[in-house]
Amino acid sequence: AEPVQIATGLARGVSGPVMYVATAGEGLLIYDPRRATFTQVRADQPRYRDLTAVLPLKTGQVLLGTERAGVLVYDGERLAPFHPKLTDLQVTAVAGSESEVWVGTLDRGVIRFRAGETETFSEPDGLPDPRVLSIATDGQRTFIGTAIGVAEFEAGRFRRTLADGFFASTLHVRNDKLLIGTLDEGMVEVPLAVRPPRG
Repeated sequence: AEPVQIATGLARGVSGPVMYVATAGEGLLIYDPRRATFTQVRADQPRYRDLTAVLPLKTGQVLLGTERAGVLVYDGERLAPFHPKLTDLQVTAVAGSESEVWVGTLDRGVIRFRAGETETFSEPDGLPDPRVLSIATDGQRTFIGTAIGVAEFEAGRFRRTLADGFFASTLHVRNDKLLIGTLDEGMVEVPLAVRPPRG
């Protein structure tokens, strides 16, 4: 099966970080570098095997985005739906932490999940496009990449649009700069510091 996303993080019952590989059709692979072994987490239901995103949490749990079944959680022993409000979604990206999770969707914009409640943001709320391609978080800031630009949210509120017109397939924040992997233009670097206007 094609690997769709790779991430590193903690795993329950394993000392030190492991590598998680989300696949399109065969579930989750977990690579333990100390033992040089792979473990496959393959659900009985095919809809739970089509993964689109992976987010390891500091608790040792792993959140998994799926093609049609919403967000799943794997705790080292059991694979289950993460929350009833995040089921039956076409998930494209997952980012965040234990306290706040952002879920990108194919056609519903982005969903912010916090304290058991959800907020949905789409075009009327500042998102350039309802199809989310990528998400990156940096403290209170969250960047949502779409096919026609990036929306920046701060503390869950829309702040501004960046890289208007760029196909933001991947995002990464580094040294107060947003790195955007695009479809045709290569890597784009956007400074995030607000500069005073020139006279």
